[in-house]
Amino acid sequence: MSEIDFKKEEILKFATLLGLGFYRVTEDGQFVECNLNARKIFGIPQEEKDILNYSIKDLYVVPAERDLRIRKLMKNKWEPLSGSLSMRINDENKLLFDICRYDESYGDKGTFVGLVSEIENSTIFPKMFGVFPMGLYELDNQNRVARVNKKLVEILEYNNENQILNRPIKDFYEDERYLDEFNQEIIENGIANKIIRLQDANNKIIEVEFFSQNINEYESPRWGMVTDVTRRESYYRTLQRMPTGFFHIENERITQCNDHFARILGFKKKEDAIGIDTRKYFVDKEVMKEYFQNLEKASEKDEAVQGYEFKIRTEDGKIITVSVDSHLVKNSNGKVIGREGTIRDISDKVALREKIKETEKRLEKTTADINKLIHTFLHPVIKFYGNSELLSQVSKILQKSIHLETPSINDTEELGKKFMAKLTELRDNIPDIGKNISYYEKKEKQTKKDELDPLVATTLKEKLTKILNVFDYTLKTEKSEILLERTIRDTALWVLEELDNVKYFDQNKLKPLVKKDFIEFLQDILFNHLTRGASILVGETEIMKREVEALRAYIGMKKERKYAFAKHDMGRILEENVERFKPVFLEDNIEIDYKSSGNLTAEISKNDFDRVICNLFHNAKKYSHKGGKRRFVKVRARELQPENQVEFFIQSYGVPIKKEEIENETIWDFGYRGEMAYSSDRDGTGVGLADARDVIKAHEGEIFITSDPTRTDGNPREYKVPYLTTVKIRIPRTQKKKEKGVLNGN
Repeated sequence: MSEIDFKKEEILKFATLLGLGFYRVTEDGQFVECNLNARKIFGIPQEEKDILNYSIKDLYVVPAERDLRIRKLMKNKWEPLSGSLSMRINDENKLLFDICRYDESYGDKGTFVGLVSEIENSTIFPKMFGVFPMGLYELDNQNRVARVNKKLVEILEYNNENQILNRPIKDFYEDERYLDEFNQEIIENGIANKIIRLQDANNKIIEVEFFSQNINEYESPRWGMVTDVTRRESYYRTLQRMPTGFFHIENERITQCNDHFARILGFKKKEDAIGIDTRKYFVDKEVMKEYFQNLEKASEKDEAVQGYEFKIRTEDGKIITVSVDSHLVKNSNGKVIGREGTIRDISDKVALREKIKETEKRLEKTTADINKLIHTFLHPVIKFYGNSELLSQVSKILQKSIHLETPSINDTEELGKKFMAKLTELRDNIPDIGKNISYYEKKEKQTKKDELDPLVATTLKEKLTKILNVFDYTLKTEKSEILLERTIRDTALWVLEELDNVKYFDQNKLKPLVKKDFIEFLQDILFNHLTRGASILVGETEIMKREVEALRAYIGMKKERKYAFAKHDMGRILEENVERFKPVFLEDNIEIDYKSSGNLTAEISKNDFDRVICNLFHNAKKYSHKGGKRRFVKVRARELQPENQVEFFIQSYGVPIKKEEIENETIWDFGYRGEMAYSSDRDGTGVGLADARDVIKAHEGEIFITSDPTRTDGNPREYKVPYLTTVKIRIPRTQKKKEKGVLNGN
């Protein structure tokens, strides 16, 4: 649609040609200019020089009609607005036809400029059909098209007016129901203004704005104007569907927006927001000033202001925080005429952000407190660890110092047989004073003070006979090496306690009752258990220390973790851990099997890598299957030559890990413990795997975990049978990112 160019000279020429009135008024309604026709129409004296004394606002029969008209003008931006005006002029109500638009180019402030005529003027109205820049039409009494102008022919894309004349108006409607609604509105109000969907000559659907009104002086029941608004309405629908608020503002008044924007400001619909001055919504005027300055700076670079946050006060007085993306709008002459953009209510986001900040502050304080607690806890753990190692070393030295032969832990059954023989010899060497004589007779036979009390000797011999029978049965039936070891240890302790009770160690003349090496043999057994017990303490304390170190590393995870890389033999580190934890595993009757092959040298951070192995061994022990005989931990290591990597895995048979926990990677989350770990009542912190993955990633490596059922016989009883769980790790031999740590010994 072509637009009227509202330059003064041309519009006056156009008005003179048609005998129309030309006028210009301010936003407040004061007349700035009027030609003679306009003065006559508006009832302004021809000789009056100071036209500023008159206001168009005073002429409206219904003052609210002007406010509505201004809002429509703002909404239409540069497009002209046409329609009828009900005005009271010289104490007489008149109906005027008016076409006007907003003109931002007049002075410092914009004005409204327009053309006006009396609708009853039968000489002017026909002239308008030929030159009017909008489509015009007349209908006869049967709602047939009686007259059209060239612009309407152009809008409907026909070749000439004859293709339109005498046709029922309903032929052009996409849906006749809208025609009935339109007619009903004209009957009730005498005037109607609607957006209607029509079919053009090519059966294409277009959207037009219809303005129609009854004119009594004409035989036709109706005349009207048509404006093609297809593109405009499509644009408006797009804006309306936007999930964020859209706005277009000129002279700080809203000329266009969508419903979402209106609701942010506190209105029910967009029509209520049109024409509103946006400056009143800013809570902080300094922030508003700063926002405008940033817009100007961005405009100089042909850029937009993005994500600008400030507070506004809505219509109901509620203060919210919004985020605005906007840019300045300029006309063809480069003059700034307004701004447009999008707006979002981010009050919830800001509140959450503030809550997060507050939580972070509390977390930092809590973290500091936890770090202090961990440090306090770690100190005695390290001290206990040192004392355990000292105990282990002392027990070994004591064994050597008294020249005792340490029994081999692999010869447990032979050791049991030897202990059985020694115990039998002890029992048989206790003098048999006699079973059938009385206690007093036995006392009479006790002639020396260093001899055993006859009753005590008899009781001791009976006790040794009973324990021998039990031990013999255990030796023949017990298949578990660790349980057999414990039986030997407990029996040895019992024998020593019984000998102490009868003051055997104070009666030197009683020693011939047993071979001299029996006591040494018992000491040897107990020293061996003392050494193993100390080793178990060392291993368990090492596990505790490593878990606390991993926890401390995560508590301070905001700080960058440092890794000191150096070349180490991973096979040797694995072997050292196997030897360190073997007593711990054997204590729970778990076998540990380690094999390696190839060159396992790689650049690693030894302390961190050592912690990973320790935690994985701990998991293997902790989640090992408690029932049955298959309790083992398998450790394998090898080199991957083509990939220039080292690979190792730790495999155990026990508590399952659910499939979804592996697929969703929740099993690696810090603090997360598998569902089956809880249901099987196993203790843990959920730190080990999370720490392991972080360490391996820092080594530019990969870590995988699988957990598969050990029985698939058609009735697997998912997660009820033991699962074979494998943690596999691959790391490169060399580290590319040297900045992660210093390459020196760790």
